[in-house]
Amino acid sequence: MQVQVESPPSPHLEAMDVALDFSDGYDSIRDVVSKFLFKGFGGVRLDQLKGGITNVLLKGSTPDGRIEFLIRAYGRGTSALINRDREYETHVHLLSKGLAPPLYARFQNGLVYGFISGKPVRYQDLSHPTIVRGVSSRLAQWHAVLDAKAIDSKMTRIGKPYSKDLYDLLDKWLDVVPEDVLGKTRQELRTELEWFKGLPSAQTSPVVVAHCDLLSGNILVPEGTDLEDGVVTDGDFKYSLDASFAPCELVKFIDYEYTMPAPRAFDLANHFMEWQGFDCVTELIPDPSHSNPVLRFWCYNYLSSVRHYGSSSVDSSQPVTEKDIDELIDEVRTWWGMPGFYWGIWAAVQSTISDIDFDYASYARSRLSEYYAWKNSLNN
Repeated sequence: MQVQVESPPSPHLEAMDVALDFSDGYDSIRDVVSKFLFKGFGGVRLDQLKGGITNVLLKGSTPDGRIEFLIRAYGRGTSALINRDREYETHVHLLSKGLAPPLYARFQNGLVYGFISGKPVRYQDLSHPTIVRGVSSRLAQWHAVLDAKAIDSKMTRIGKPYSKDLYDLLDKWLDVVPEDVLGKTRQELRTELEWFKGLPSAQTSPVVVAHCDLLSGNILVPEGTDLEDGVVTDGDFKYSLDASFAPCELVKFIDYEYTMPAPRAFDLANHFMEWQGFDCVTELIPDPSHSNPVLRFWCYNYLSSVRHYGSSSVDSSQPVTEKDIDELIDEVRTWWGMPGFYWGIWAAVQSTISDIDFDYASYARSRLSEYYAWKNSLNN
């Protein structure tokens, strides 16, 4: 359900000179939201949602339950990692394409926007054929219709420094990464990044508006979706190149704070790495090989959806071929280690600034080890 209000919120909101205050629980936040957004409703109800490891997320509703919304209160120190102006401008752009809920307010340390009903998928279900079709189709839509230049033009008008792309962002993170968490100096990590940037195969993936955080908790399906209806076999991942194709619109994506221009192979590899969940069950990560039926099915649906949504980089009249699928798997395999590098650096920085109860340091080491394991595999 998309939130409907009597007067639709403006797609362009100035940040209020007000900060969300947690010092007295939610009382001050409730008062501020009631005063500025929902006058005449007799107050609002707020409940904290669990699961995030970057921000505090509150679900709000009016007493009659007619209006539901979310308040994202930014985690302490996250400005070192996340550009909140980019997050906002990205949300506005997504909203213009029908891919995000309405925006209601910007505070100094938070954002208020519409609530989308549904349930997050479990990481164990990311390889389910229904979820594979839904995620690959929706991500293809993002990559085909979103315009990185439109978002960047808004960022330029704001007039503040910002990271132009994935490499620029990682350079910024490396300026502040603590050296004692990962057991690597900043210079050693910069050397790794420069080595990767120099790989010829890392320079060929098309740049798209990438979600960059497509873990299970950011993928919503309708509440009644049943994914436990029998054993999944390789036969469930068969496809026909000659059959007519329609994308699956089951899932919706949320949380756009890491969204930015990036090679599509990074976005895809990053999603596949999230199949392991925060528990780091690495055996759930798909094997990036041409013979993997699950990965071929995922890539077939992705490429077919890109053609359906009309990306300017492909000829939509040409059907997907097995060679296309092989080439996409090769493209993604080149970026297989970079999500571990990215989230390893991110978690190391978080370990020094966040007050959220999560073992960032251990997570940082686990994720960075994925990068080195991938790099070592290149020589085997």
